[in-house]
Amino acid sequence: MRKLFIPLAKLLGLFVIIRPASYLVFDIVYLPLSMFIGRQNAWPTILLSCAFYLVGLFLALILIFKTEKIADIVGLPDDNEELTGIDFSTILRIGMILIGLGTTIYTAPTFIGSIVSYFRYNAIIGYNYQVLEQIAASMLQTIFGIGLVLLSYPLAQFFNHQETKRIS
Repeated sequence: MRKLFIPLAKLLGLFVIIRPASYLVFDIVYLPLSMFIGRQNAWPTILLSCAFYLVGLFLALILIFKTEKIADIVGLPDDNEELTGIDFSTILRIGMILIGLGTTIYTAPTFIGSIVSYFRYNAIIGYNYQVLEQIAASMLQTIFGIGLVLLSYPLAQFFNHQETKRIS
């Protein structure tokens, strides 16, 4: 059970980290800009959302890098028998590809629709910060998804190296 829990928990951490990381980057960029565009009253809301996204990011990083300690806290015993056909690196790689494809498929239409909406209504409304937020967040999520697909092998090797270093 532990051999399956560790790679699947790392995959869950990678899946969970997408949203807070993308919105946190946007909030950090938007925070100084809000001072220059006359929206000083938005600071408390932006700072509060940054705090919530930092907590989500922190929890996802714990899930990715401290999976062994979580397995110990949960009380999962070490597996005595070898799981045939199941390799730590293979599980991670397949999972990263699936998460990357799912993220890209989910966010690419939002990204394209937000860009079309922004250029279509920019002349009428002016700057629409909700649309800009959607563009930035969906763009970062799409980049993250494509990165997971393209870098699945090196990332799986990195986590596999971490796992083998822990065992020896």
